[in-house]
Amino acid sequence: MPKEKMKTVVRPSDYNRYLEKCYNAIDANADEKDKKIWHEKVRSAMKRKRTCPVCWTIKTVSRTEFRQPFEVALGSLPAVLSITCRYHNHFFCSYLQRSAPAEVTNVSIFKYPNHDWIVLEYRRSKESGGGSEHILNIFLCSDPSKGVKSVAREVRGPKVEFDLLRRWKNGCEQCHGLLCQTIAPSVMGATRPRWLIDTWTQSLVCGAGLKSYVALSYVWGKKPFFTTNKGNVSSLQRPGALSRAPLPQTISDALLVVEKIRERYCWIDALCIVQDDSRAKYAEIENMSAIFANASLTIIAAGSDDVHCGIKGVSVPRNVKQIIYPLGNGFRLAVNEDPDRAYDSPWYKRGWTFQEYILSSRRLIFNDGLVRWECAEGEWQEDFQGKLKHEIEAYKIFKRPGETFSIFPRQEHLMDLIGEYSTRELSYEEDILNAFTGVMGALCKSWKGGFLSGLPLCIFDIMLLWRLYLGGKPRFTSSSRTSLPSWSWVGWKGAVDVGRIQYATYSHNLSVWEETVIPTVQWSYHNQPNGKRVPITPSWYEYARKYCDTKAVPPPGWNKYINPNGESLQPIYAPEYNSRVKYKHPIPLPSPGEAFNLINVTFISCRTRRTWLFGGHKSWLWGALSFQTKSGKIIGRCDILGNMPWEPLKTLQTQSTNPLLEVVEISAGWCNSSEKPHLRHEIEGDLRYEIGGGLHHQIERDYYNVLWIERQGEVAYRKGLGTISKKDWEEQDLEYIDLTLG
Repeated sequence: MPKEKMKTVVRPSDYNRYLEKCYNAIDANADEKDKKIWHEKVRSAMKRKRTCPVCWTIKTVSRTEFRQPFEVALGSLPAVLSITCRYHNHFFCSYLQRSAPAEVTNVSIFKYPNHDWIVLEYRRSKESGGGSEHILNIFLCSDPSKGVKSVAREVRGPKVEFDLLRRWKNGCEQCHGLLCQTIAPSVMGATRPRWLIDTWTQSLVCGAGLKSYVALSYVWGKKPFFTTNKGNVSSLQRPGALSRAPLPQTISDALLVVEKIRERYCWIDALCIVQDDSRAKYAEIENMSAIFANASLTIIAAGSDDVHCGIKGVSVPRNVKQIIYPLGNGFRLAVNEDPDRAYDSPWYKRGWTFQEYILSSRRLIFNDGLVRWECAEGEWQEDFQGKLKHEIEAYKIFKRPGETFSIFPRQEHLMDLIGEYSTRELSYEEDILNAFTGVMGALCKSWKGGFLSGLPLCIFDIMLLWRLYLGGKPRFTSSSRTSLPSWSWVGWKGAVDVGRIQYATYSHNLSVWEETVIPTVQWSYHNQPNGKRVPITPSWYEYARKYCDTKAVPPPGWNKYINPNGESLQPIYAPEYNSRVKYKHPIPLPSPGEAFNLINVTFISCRTRRTWLFGGHKSWLWGALSFQTKSGKIIGRCDILGNMPWEPLKTLQTQSTNPLLEVVEISAGWCNSSEKPHLRHEIEGDLRYEIGGGLHHQIERDYYNVLWIERQGEVAYRKGLGTISKKDWEEQDLEYIDLTLG
């Protein structure tokens, strides 16, 4: 008989026996008041009408407010399923029997303070390793008739409830106010778009002087569609012009949403940028940070594969796939099975949409048939309303861009941005910098000197030490006349990081591993291999060297403190108006009104030292190889870019079979801990295994950062980044050369 048609049959003895187990099936270390509350509820239930005790336990734990994390053991899976109930049996069979291993010994539910949901977990037997595993989050659906107020909500109907969207918008404006203007006015400026769409008159209007507008972020796709150009920009300013234009469905739907949420003006790049006016187009691209930051709201068509698909729930009927299960006594369970699915769409993988997301102060996201509101102070979804604490961790920093785009630079935030963006897809790889221009424009308010091909000039030597994780590959432009620099992360696709290198922010945990970088070469940039060279002057090093002195007088705008923990003799600095974030030394900041530079070049050059080493013993795990001398001595490690032309070696080979590598010095380094070297500074276990013997070399605290390069004519290209101890490097046959990197 199908489980859906089974009746709930519970004998009184079974009911009381199960509840007696639940009475004591709680953590012995639980809060005493929480224990008392639970025991009272169980005793009361044992006197009432017989219902399914498993359903009762799930429902009661969900509705009870506990002071501390509270766990109730439901019992073994066979015990849970032995109580014949068409409700919980169907629910548990759908999940535990499908995903839990056979050696499960116990099933538990957890409830945390101030949470509207419970967590279902199972435990393994000791013979199979023990431990517990989180299965999913479970919510009771809101039901006023039963007094259930929950974040979980059943979504019905093929169309979006625009009244709900208006309530979200009004609630944010009334409750959050300026808190949701996440990017400081000093950062985003007062720039307005050149053109806006007036949804009342269905025409283009001048954007100057119009305070409130909504922006649209979407995926263009590859099929051509109607856009603004020099030939039609005048006619599109006539009332009704856009209503007669063959607009693609996603754009038409977005304009309808703007009207329904009672806004009037909208900015859509395809219509508000004259696409064949290169000068005006680049000016708008440069202003992208201000355009999205100044928008009162950004509509994100994340569920639309291209501009022709439309927005599900607006013109296109939606089929919402909610996971709802009935529970005893008319209650219903909602399951948030895969919270990460909201970020699994083409929109979240595209390069141009990245800056549109993080620069927006408030977002109305249409994805997977559902709508979600995000702002700095809250998050609401159609199916799960309220700010959910289990949201995907990777996007938390991007949901509060005010922290990223503050007037004080944070290297860790910069690397979060670059690391996420560098994995994105672009139809034309040469757009890698254009699609990041808005982000860099906002960052220039805090990063003195601007950016050179994606690297901040003030910490240029540090940022040259970026690392591409295994699996990365080069980006190739569509034209042979243009190329991307191999020395910058913009030339590569993959997850990028620089580790904890020269962070200026102070950590109270002085045992945290960190590198210090010491410039040893003078870099210059130029547009052509033999073009005019412009010196690069990283200002961070001068500040670090000067103000780490305990006798140094802090510059204007900074306060100096003695380390309150007495762990270090070095002083601590903080900005006068914000003492929460501490710095190891003051950092160079742009002057008020200082123009920022976004420089895009292919070539950098310097005079440096070079040697030739042999490469061997590739690590597939870390995408690395060892540096070896002619005698076979391993003196360092190199992280490689792209695929290597030789297979990993299982046994030590003679140097004559290993490739000869050209290696150049780019900076010196120092590590504050010889006991916990960074992965980049040690030969990993798999390399040791491949060598097949003892590892005689350990990277010391003083070392040189080096590049493995390959040449095409007079221009060299980065193939890998490595480290070699100071002693070993200076023992090599070094020669000075003029180096040009492309």
